[in-house]
Amino acid sequence: MQNSPASRRTERVVFDTSAYPFVRIRFGRFGDAEFQGFMDEMEELIKRPAPRVLLIDTTNASIPTQAQRRRLTQWLSEHRERLKGDVLGVAFVVPSAVMRGVLTAMFWIQPFPAPYLFVPTVTEGLEACRHWLSKTGPGSGASGATGS
Repeated sequence: MQNSPASRRTERVVFDTSAYPFVRIRFGRFGDAEFQGFMDEMEELIKRPAPRVLLIDTTNASIPTQAQRRRLTQWLSEHRERLKGDVLGVAFVVPSAVMRGVLTAMFWIQPFPAPYLFVPTVTEGLEACRHWLSKTGPGSGASGATGS
């Protein structure tokens, strides 16, 4: 994937906005610097026009540290109202039961402000994203929610 404005790589986190309002985020193994890059990209993403749908692929992700989970929980709290209004849905691809447990615990502490679901495969995540994108009407980028 090219390192362009539509597809930015933050070390081991890739943001693909080429089919906006469909946004695909792929995680690899990440440390604090990469996690901060992810948070910076999220700040930029929420400045873009709404609505949007996200596919967050954690298939190859490392488990977030306690500090990273706390930072994400804080960010979700700070941006709760904006996310509630701007995000039609988020499909989290989480094949790992451990990761599903980590995310579930995070969302108990700080409920996620938009519709979401955990799915074990990218294919199922794309299907959910197409459903949410269909609510935005023609030309919404729904055709971009394809591939694996």
